[in-house]
Amino acid sequence: MTDEELDQASRVAERELRTLRDTLLEGYVRTAPESLDALTPEERHQVYGMLRMRVVVRMNGTLEASGTFGGGPVFAVRKRGT
Repeated sequence: MTDEELDQASRVAERELRTLRDTLLEGYVRTAPESLDALTPEERHQVYGMLRMRVVVRMNGTLEASGTFGGGPVFAVRKRGT
């Protein structure tokens, strides 16, 4: 294979991997609420990592969550007890 053919094959493989990753994430997002309860803590941690989930609890009790939930970045703020 030439360098150009290898570059083309690499681009195709990367595109297909992105498509597979997105499909997997969409499946998790659709089934997440019910399915997360059935996962072990380690499995749940892996799913949260794939979703790039980040949660910060501020000293005043404000909860901030961000990550990629299927359609793009999401940011939410919620006070404890609400």
